[in-house]
Amino acid sequence: RALARPEPVLRFGSTFKGIDLDSFDRRYGKARREELVRATLEYSPPFAAVADAAVCRLSSTNCTADYAAVHLRGADGDFKRRLDASITRALRDVAKAAPAARALYVASDISLTALMRHRAFKLGLARFQTPPTLHSLHHLIRDPAAALAAEALRLGAPKLRAKHLSKTPDLEMHFDILLAARAKLAFTGTTGSSMSAAIRLLRSFYLRGELRVPDDDDENEEEDDHPPDDGG
Repeated sequence: RALARPEPVLRFGSTFKGIDLDSFDRRYGKARREELVRATLEYSPPFAAVADAAVCRLSSTNCTADYAAVHLRGADGDFKRRLDASITRALRDVAKAAPAARALYVASDISLTALMRHRAFKLGLARFQTPPTLHSLHHLIRDPAAALAAEALRLGAPKLRAKHLSKTPDLEMHFDILLAARAKLAFTGTTGSSMSAAIRLLRSFYLRGELRVPDDDDENEEEDDHPPDDGG
């Protein structure tokens, strides 16, 4: 069965949970695993088009995606307890990788206004050569559902399909993933978050062969030895 048919969305928190990838490799080979991953991560054209327009607004010139991004999870459970430490680490690492970044995209389950009240966030921004302009999803796409439906109609989708796309579960999360994944300068996520892991995986496809992008990796995460969380 072909694996390359694009899917409009995926709940990234359960991307490969329950799939025995070792058995998949033995049966189909690692090349087919990559095909599976690509098909799983490929968004439908309306999603990509809305994200592309937002990337252009984030870019300083010619839609080049010359911005940095962070994903900060901290609204629930242990992530809430560790929020200040997560902010400190994320902004430290992204400022080290892209100290001259003019724009920083912040993907988070906490509003940007609330994050800016945290002392750790203010101190982290001071690590940049010049504090970057901050952006969140609603700064760039005022009504993501309406934008997605309008783009689907523009591309010729039936009205019912456009309506279904606009009601995609976790819609804002998917746009956060797409915009963070496109950041060319640098990205740092939250340790233990499956959404951060999904952004890193999607970045590997966007940026492969184009340029080497400074990124966070497992070597920087020894201070937080919490197991991956299923909730994003």
